[in-house]
Amino acid sequence: MYTIIDYLNYYKDTTVKYVKLNSQDFLIFACLSYLPLDSFDEEKNLQEFVKYSVKFKDRLHGGNTGSLAYQLLKVMVKSKRYQDLKIENFVGKRDDFVQFGAMTFVLGKNKIISFRGSDRSFVSWVENARMFYQYPTNTQKMGIDYLKNAIYKDDDNVYVVGHSKGGNLAMVSCMELENSLLRKVKQIYNFDGPGVLKDEYELKYKRIKKKLINIIPSNSMVGVLLYNENFSVIKSKNHMVETHYPSSWCLFGEFFIEDSLKVFSNQLHNYTTVTLEKIDRRMLEDAMEGVFQELKEENTRDISLETIKEVLEKLKDTDSQVFRYLNTLLTSLITVNKKERNKET
Repeated sequence: MYTIIDYLNYYKDTTVKYVKLNSQDFLIFACLSYLPLDSFDEEKNLQEFVKYSVKFKDRLHGGNTGSLAYQLLKVMVKSKRYQDLKIENFVGKRDDFVQFGAMTFVLGKNKIISFRGSDRSFVSWVENARMFYQYPTNTQKMGIDYLKNAIYKDDDNVYVVGHSKGGNLAMVSCMELENSLLRKVKQIYNFDGPGVLKDEYELKYKRIKKKLINIIPSNSMVGVLLYNENFSVIKSKNHMVETHYPSSWCLFGEFFIEDSLKVFSNQLHNYTTVTLEKIDRRMLEDAMEGVFQELKEENTRDISLETIKEVLEKLKDTDSQVFRYLNTLLTSLITVNKKERNKET
């Protein structure tokens, strides 16, 4: 099976004049936002950007997509396809309250705005959990502001992309754009990123529906969360949680290989939409925020199954309905992932 690295190697000397920007290119731009760089405002050409990026490579501490981004850069810098690429306005931020990343690419008349997904820090996990009861989250607010300032009056072809939480930010930031700016957006690519809460889905989602392309792997455990629709389901070489990584997605030429959504992914989508609506939103928020307060003293640590077990332990004294919901959701994710791992060994 071919993957995004194979695509890049094959098309690296084919300019966008002959093969137009497509979903594979936009996935590449989504992955590059994971580079662990310091923020910068000025415009850099590709050679300058690669030279700058290499300085921060030792910041990678695991993380499949960040490593993939460096592999992609290594090929891109020698390519004709991206030789005129410009990179500007890179923002990378992580503190006690937010984990956010975004960058802007310019290739000819095309502007691509890319949002970073989650890293493995505790604060990023907290922000993801807040999507189940809060809108907008701190990260979503930053995404909304970033996009509004990144689109200029003379822009014609704007694409907004992101993987994982970055895909959610691509959706949300476009949902909140004023009409004059939204008209400049040609397409929005959400690569296996969560949807939105029911209220926003019913009131604001329709503004972007025709421009939105949702791409998820058949075993998705992230892109099926919350309200979204019209999924393009694709094949992955990996299983369960590992299907989330773009390096595993199968393609042929410019196109992903289609697949069908697995039963568990459909169940997870239903459980985080229809079933979630039966849970008292305020009680859910109070319970989760209480847990975050107790755990925040180590809010930059990597997330593990042990962290999730700690959360469940601390939730035992909360509202019984909320506890049952979260216990079922989290333990089922753990159980299914363990079963799939055992199949591979």
